[in-house]
Amino acid sequence: MKKWFLKNKKADFKQISKRYKINEVIARLIVNRNIKEDNIRRYLYPSLDDMYNPFSMKDMEKGVQILKDKIETKERILIVGDYDVALIAGDPIYVYFDILLGPDYLPESDNIGNSFDIEYFRYYKPID
Repeated sequence: MKKWFLKNKKADFKQISKRYKINEVIARLIVNRNIKEDNIRRYLYPSLDDMYNPFSMKDMEKGVQILKDKIETKERILIVGDYDVALIAGDPIYVYFDILLGPDYLPESDNIGNSFDIEYFRYYKPID
């Protein structure tokens, strides 16, 4: 059986826990993640200003234009996510599409499991 060890980095964990109103164990975990003290507040309490610009990702403009074109021509859109953070982060997208476009754009419940293979696309083949 593997044993887990907590790194023993040096820091004033009491001071960090008081300043940011967190438990000392959480302070130790944050320091062990190499979060520098001047970035702890941003790490614990992020804001929209702290986020990266999504348009810095390769081909983001192209992807946005494709979605705009599909929406304007009322073509069906399949959004694929998995069962971890991507799906959790995707929930607001589904809600947005439901409000903006109507429920026809939302996928039905996934009855094929979470494997990502050709069967997934056969299951969601276009309907005329």
